[in-house]
Amino acid sequence: MDTIILEGLSISLTAMLLTFLSLGLFILVMIVLQRLFPAKPESADIEVVVKALDDNADPCGPSEEEAAVVAAIAAAVSFVRAQAQAGLGDNLQQGRGGWWGTSYQRKPQKR
Repeated sequence: MDTIILEGLSISLTAMLLTFLSLGLFILVMIVLQRLFPAKPESADIEVVVKALDDNADPCGPSEEEAAVVAAIAAAVSFVRAQAQAGLGDNLQQGRGGWWGTSYQRKPQKR
């Protein structure tokens, strides 16, 4: 009995050791890759984007015609979504389908 317990413990210890060694190796690979390919500073990228947005900005804002077009599109999208969801409860009113009747009418077979 002692040999079985010792054999199980040795297998468990070997498996845990291999797991932690592979995780440690994976962490070392990640560290080496971070040092080989350092991350770019993001502040310069953000400043370029903000400057480009400021250059293209309309000083007067959107016109009334553009606002009306946006409102019409939003109303149309809302209407289409409401129509697609209108029939969600129809299947609940019909009751159970044919699968339920045939599956539960059979009696379990005794062996």
